[in-house]
Amino acid sequence: MDYGSPVDGIRVLEEKVSRVYRAAGAPDRFKSIVYRDTGHVYTPEMRAETLAWFERWLKPGKAK
Repeated sequence: MDYGSPVDGIRVLEEKVSRVYRAAGAPDRFKSIVYRDTGHVYTPEMRAETLAWFERWLKPGKAK
């Protein structure tokens, strides 16, 4: 359980953010992953997912 970021709150944010991405014509560019039973931590797997997203969508000239 993560009292700092409860899953119900994350789901609300996912819905709102995904709507914005859909409205911008880029629904495939939003990704949210909930790691259950990890608490409020930042794991190597989470870091790898984040960096891969940055590399794909934020690096100039690399967007696909």
